[in-house]
Amino acid sequence: MERPALPLQRPAPARLNHCPAHPLALEARELGLAVDMGRVNSRRWLRLAQAIGCTSADGTYLAFGPDTNLPRLLAWMNELHTTPTLFGDDA
Repeated sequence: MERPALPLQRPAPARLNHCPAHPLALEARELGLAVDMGRVNSRRWLRLAQAIGCTSADGTYLAFGPDTNLPRLLAWMNELHTTPTLFGDDA
């Protein structure tokens, strides 16, 4: 059985302390729910999704110019796993 998820629309502005989705994402994670952020098409938004505790993110970045954008996207993913966030979280 698939776990329910909390889909989040991309918040604005892109600052954690002003992100209305952050408390919702934290509560969902505490309840064991997956949290997805849609429309993530840049490194900035991918970082924010990680910072607020999203378990997944999706967008169309790779669909436009995959030969050029795949290496960039892979670098972003590597950065997420190797560089701490500025927000001091454990995501």
